[in-house]
Amino acid sequence: MESAIDKTRANGGGTICLDIGEYVLKAPLVIGNVRSLRIVGKGSGTVLRSQRGPGVMRIEENANDIVLSAFAMGKGEGGSGDPILAVSDASRVGLDRLTFESLRGDVAAVALGNRVEGLWMRDCMATTPVGVTTLERGAQMRGICIEGNTLRCVNGAIVFEAGQSRYEGGNRVGAN
Repeated sequence: MESAIDKTRANGGGTICLDIGEYVLKAPLVIGNVRSLRIVGKGSGTVLRSQRGPGVMRIEENANDIVLSAFAMGKGEGGSGDPILAVSDASRVGLDRLTFESLRGDVAAVALGNRVEGLWMRDCMATTPVGVTTLERGAQMRGICIEGNTLRCVNGAIVFEAGQSRYEGGNRVGAN
């Protein structure tokens, strides 16, 4: 997977198609300094799972025009309470028809960090303690749209703590 992301980065963008199957990752996939990347699975039969340790995927460091669609992500036993998917320093990120699963008591499906602009999340399902939260204190977010998701989360579906992050223009949360 890392080599496919590297090739896409070198080509200036592209689509990575994942077949049905379970992809066990020893370390999180890092999507950084890349533009115009789509990772598309074949629904819930395509699963990315971390073996141990921190999350499954991180979108960070000047990632622009990223779309993740139609696959599942989950965390294995053990490891840290890091989110399944962390997004920071990114713009125009789409999360579509994703499934997030974790039995750990301290895991969020998605955590948004500093300078996230234009993120949309729709038709996703999370069975995790927390659905969507902030990654760090002082995170700056603009144009966030979280609508039409199924969030089965015992500790909070969407947890943005007042005063800890800065939310600017055009954010929408609803019908979850």
